[in-house]
Formats: sequence, structure tokens, C-alpha cells
Amino acid sequence: WTLVIGSSLFACYFACFFFINNVIYFLANIILGIAFAHKIWQIQVLYTSFSTCQMIFSTRQTLARNSARILGIANLSLISGGILYIYITKTHASSNDVFVSNENYRYYSESETKIMCGFLFSFCMINLVLTCCLPTREIDNSVSKENPHMKLDFCDQLKTTVSTLADPYILMFVPRFINHGLIVSFFMNVYPTSLQYSTILAKRYPMMTAYYAFAMCAGTTLCGFVVAPLNKYFNDFGLRPLYYITAGIQLVTYTVAVLTVPNLSSARPTTESAFFEPNLMWVCLTAILLGFVDSTNAASSSVICSRLLPGRASHTYSAARFYRGVAASTIFFSSPYLTMKSHAIILISVTLISALSFDISVKQIERRELESQSLAKKADQESI
Repeated sequence: WTLVIGSSLFACYFACFFFINNVIYFLANIILGIAFAHKIWQIQVLYTSFSTCQMIFSTRQTLARNSARILGIANLSLISGGILYIYITKTHASSNDVFVSNENYRYYSESETKIMCGFLFSFCMINLVLTCCLPTREIDNSVSKENPHMKLDFCDQLKTTVSTLADPYILMFVPRFINHGLIVSFFMNVYPTSLQYSTILAKRYPMMTAYYAFAMCAGTTLCGFVVAPLNKYFNDFGLRPLYYITAGIQLVTYTVAVLTVPNLSSARPTTESAFFEPNLMWVCLTAILLGFVDSTNAASSSVICSRLLPGRASHTYSAARFYRGVAASTIFFSSPYLTMKSHAIILISVTLISALSFDISVKQIERRELESQSLAKKADQESI
């Protein structure tokens, strides 16, 4: 039912765009922030609650696989979003209330915005009904049974939430959470902006945003197919192997991006070229890689957060979202002053630091788990 609350808030966000003004716009973003991650009393909404929900029908061995598959299916929505974008852009291109300042850029009217948000609001309402029908039966040996959730009252929830942010085990993984936040800001803001601000790409491919969405969808769906078989051949695949794959693909993605879009295009409109001539092939390749790495990142986070603090998985998910949000917000505010090369240097550096600290941090988790298993066996022997 926490998912139902999160879905309702998400629907409210899109509904706010039917009455556009400054006050409602910022209120809508507050609602969206709550819907995405925040923890109020015993409400772990949307991502936090969904991540916790996955633990009910996943074992430790299948959690990463299930997470990747779910994200692959969920991101099929990018196809409908891209089709809607193409429909609105082409159908209303000659509308009288569309303001176009010059031939290179397309601006969307209030009526077009309402059509888009109405479509998304309708999907949210359908999702709300389906969420109400989700099964709650736990499977045998589920992560949830191995890591039962602590039931706390209001005051204890607040104390636990705050203490979780500063927990030593959480702090060990802060570089990994920050790295996740930076890649989210990159594929949501930095890279799409560079496509719009590159005059070469904007003139050649007016529907570039739709192509980008389609390619990202292909990347997330591909991840669902790739992770499943790999999960069978690697012991504890969702921990080290999955994150090292994620970090490796991130490094490749940043390299491809910085070589194939103009350096200044991440900050302002530019007519300059890049090391390789910007074209649709490079954009789609980068989008596929971004979609793939977004899916592996989310799957890896699900595994890590489920094992960091026993009995406090939902608090761990909330803490992870907090640090990711701080990192994403910081780079969002800085992006107008950063070139694509600057972004690449920052992102590559953070990825390498994250990968190194991740290995050290995981060793601590594995040592703690071995000690717990030894104590449990000893207790069983004494009881016999």
C-alpha cells in the first residue's frame, strides 16, 4: 500500500500541469520528491517501497536478476513516451499558439504541455489500479524473510531514519551512491541537453529526443536479457560482478559521449563539431549504454541496500536515495558552467573512486555476514 501512496503522488504531479503557474509548479516538484524517495512516518513511497517489495518475491540469488528484468519491462514506457513526443511535435507543429523564436528550436505551448501530461496522468491512474492488485505472498527463502523489516512507532522511525544516514556501513557506500546520482543526472539532463544545444544534431534530427528515448529503452531491455543468464554463472552476481560491469560500462559511455558531442553543448547552444562528427548512430549507441547502465545500477543498488543493515532495508533505500539526490542536485546546479569534458572528468574520477571503495566496503559486509553465520551455527550446536 505504500506503493499505492507513491503512485497517487506521482499522478498528482502530472495533474498539477493542468493549472500551470509558479506556485503550483514548485509544489508539484515537492510532491514528486516525496513520491520518489522520501520517508514519512511508516511510508516508504514509490522507489523505496518498490525496492522493499521486490524482497518479498526474490531470493538473495535472484534479486539482481528480478530487479533488472522489472526495470527492463518498466522502461518499455519510453517507447510510448517517444511516440507521444513525435505525435505532439508533428501534429501541432503549425499550431497558432506554438511560439518559435528561430528555426533551430521548438518551443511547446501550454495546450501541448497539457496534452502530454494528460496522457501521462492517465497512465498513472491505470498504474494505480494495477498496484492495488499486486500480490503480497512471500516466496520461500525470500530476502524479506532473511531480513525481516523492523516495525517501529513514529518517534523511533524518525530516529532510525536520521541515524541511518550517518551509519558507518552506509557511509562506506556513499561514493557508490554519489556515483549513481551523477549517472542519473547525466542521462536525464546533461546528455539530452547537449543533443538539443548541438546545432548540427538539432538541424539534422528534429526528433532526436524520441530516438534517444527509444535507444535507452533498448538498453534497459537488453540488460534484462543479459543479467539473467550471467546471474546463473557467478556466485553472488548481484554484489561485485554486477557493479564492476556497471562501472566499466559507465567509463565506456562517458568516453563515447565526450568524443561524439560538441564540448560546449552541455552548457549552451553551439555550432562546433566534436572529435567524431555528431550523428544519430553515436547518439543511439550512447543512449543504449546509458539505458543498460541505469538498469544495472538500480539492480546493484537493490542487492546492496538489502544487505547493508539487517532489518532496516527500507531505511537503507531511503538513505541511498538521499545521497544520490544530493549528488544529482549538485551536478544539476553546476551543469550550466561545465563543458562536456568537465562532466566526463568528474564522472570518470567518481566512478573510479567508487569502484575502489566499493571493493573495500563489500569485504566488510561479507566479513560481518560470515561472523553472523558462525554465531548462528554455534548457537544451534549449543541448543542441541
